Amino acid sequence: MPKPAAQPTFESALERIDAIVQKLESDGLGLEELISACEEGSGLLKFCQTQLARAQQRLDIIQVNLAKEPEIAPFDAESAAKAEAPRSSAKDVSLF
Repeated sequence: MPKPAAQPTFESALERIDAIVQKLESDGLGLEELISACEEGSGLLKFCQTQLARAQQRLDIIQVNLAKEPEIAPFDAESAAKAEAPRSSAKDVSLF
């Protein structure tokens, strides 16, 4: 059974996206190559967006305490996911 591919770093994913954009702008690709490049670029873009969201969460954890000194609180992914989850309300009305 083959090993799963290692996750790229944020920086290497950005470099690959840049290379894909340059390739797409070159006018020398066939339809299948264009589609394949777009699929790869879309996947890398989603990866980068996820990495940026995680970095933002980590930065949001840093708080300033009363002494104006940085305070680092551990990130709780489960609590953050619950806070971001949409809340249903009994007042929600469906039109269909």
